[in-house]
Amino acid sequence: MPPPVGAQATLEPMPPPAGAQAALKPMPPPPYPRRPGDDSLPAFGVEVHADTLPEPLYRRPPAYPDSAREAHIDGTVMLKVLVRIDGTVADVRVVHSVPGLDAAAIDAIWPWRFKPAVLNGRPVAMWLDIPVKFSLH
Repeated sequence: MPPPVGAQATLEPMPPPAGAQAALKPMPPPPYPRRPGDDSLPAFGVEVHADTLPEPLYRRPPAYPDSAREAHIDGTVMLKVLVRIDGTVADVRVVHSVPGLDAAAIDAIWPWRFKPAVLNGRPVAMWLDIPVKFSLH
């Protein structure tokens, strides 16, 4: 059967789903090497307060996997992304999984670049919730 016409993947603001902590899955190491200072990054789940939150400066849209399209799989993968003080991505974790779409969501996030969070005029590293929506319609 040919893939549905109009299948797309988008990014939308969305609050984390209830019970998101229960869906946490360990992730493989990031495709980028660790950097000096990464040991001082906030641990997963540690909240960092900031005057301003990270803002995406560069987004790479996710690619809709052919296998998911053919299987009519859609939904929103909720990611937690650790943004360094230089605006690069240090870590990505799946908080809400959609089997067949998680890897595509993660692959799309690694090259993102952010204006980092700021506290008292200085950049701070922090975790950010990012939903990645895959829709067949």
